[in-house]
Amino acid sequence: MPLPSQGVRGGGGHSVGGRAAVYRRRRRRRSPLPITPLAVFGAVIGLGGWGLWTLLGSGGPASADAGEAQGGISGALETSQTQTRLQPTTALPAGTPDLAQSAPIEIEIGSPAAGNGGSGGSGLLASAEPVERNTTPAADPARTSAPATPPITRPEPRQERTVATREPDFTEGSAGAATWILREAEAGIAAGDVLGARALLNSGVMDSRLSEVDRGVVRRRLAALNDEVLFGPTIVAGDPMTESYKVRSGDSLSRIAARQDLDTHWKLIQRVNGLSDPTKIRVGQTLKLVRGPFHAVVRKSSYRLDLYFGPADSPSGWTYVRSFEVGLGELGSTPTGEFMVRENGKLENPAWVNPRDGREQYGRNDPNNPIGEHWIGVEGLGDSAVHTGYGLHGTIEPDSIGTQSSMGCVRLRDDDIALLYELLGEGASRVSIRD
Repeated sequence: MPLPSQGVRGGGGHSVGGRAAVYRRRRRRRSPLPITPLAVFGAVIGLGGWGLWTLLGSGGPASADAGEAQGGISGALETSQTQTRLQPTTALPAGTPDLAQSAPIEIEIGSPAAGNGGSGGSGLLASAEPVERNTTPAADPARTSAPATPPITRPEPRQERTVATREPDFTEGSAGAATWILREAEAGIAAGDVLGARALLNSGVMDSRLSEVDRGVVRRRLAALNDEVLFGPTIVAGDPMTESYKVRSGDSLSRIAARQDLDTHWKLIQRVNGLSDPTKIRVGQTLKLVRGPFHAVVRKSSYRLDLYFGPADSPSGWTYVRSFEVGLGELGSTPTGEFMVRENGKLENPAWVNPRDGREQYGRNDPNNPIGEHWIGVEGLGDSAVHTGYGLHGTIEPDSIGTQSSMGCVRLRDDDIALLYELLGEGASRVSIRD
């Protein structure tokens, strides 16, 4: 049976079943524009440029909006790869601070490292997963006119803690008050208030409400502090006992001590500055000076000499410095009373004649001299003026310290009398001898 398309179209041609068979040639449909390799290449370049422009944008805030709205395989793939590469291997605990926000890096405005800041780019920061962040803070329009050099940051001034000025609490007795004083003093020292701590410890030494044992504890702590503050090389600002001095041309330690009217011996300058040779000082060198007057209080009952600093006529305002163990006169022969170091009463390596037997004499530098290498002669004041010929000196019998063995004078160990010799001033220092 012939197909409908094989129907008779008129004469001619082949016949099938008596009918003329007419075959129609199917024509090919032509493209309106010719497709050439050059056209394909141009289309690829155009599409690629459009996609790149869409992806990257202009680098400003507008590109972020375009990135967030962008779909397609390339955008999703880039986002996925970036998140996978920057995903931390260990999850951060809740509450971990974002260092990129809490510690921004300051960059000079206008420098190549400044950039645009913000969240510009392809919109990857919108991901909920941890991703890389720009740690450079966004540029503040208000700062664009600032100078290129960042301002100098000065440290905050140190807030020093001063020791408490209130009275110690005696509700827990003498021991409790002493503990409070020591604790507050240590806190003051740690905070830099050394002079305040010294004043607080000194109040404890002077407070008769504390027992002798507790006052002794406070006294030893204050002595240790003075060993650093007074006899060490450090100068504490505002300390009335010390000052600094810059060496001038033609200076010597003895001239400095006399010119500055220190009421202390020049050898004390050598001691506190650690000078091995007192003649080797140079112009411009800074020295620590110790200013007197210092005073001695001998307590016969405890065989102790306490050293103080302050005006000679105001014992209540003295500051305790340190203590020395002493030997006293046999049979209680050391007199009590008020004395002053005599003018020209200090001698080094003195000669000595036994007042009880003039035939017993010792010359200077004699190693057998019973009074040692230093003598500090004193004269009585007021009712004590009747006592003559007494003084403080060393001894060649150190075992006699702490006993009554002398002829009435106050004995000290060689190192101790050497220090007192440097501290006590002639005509300036008081010596009080008490039971």
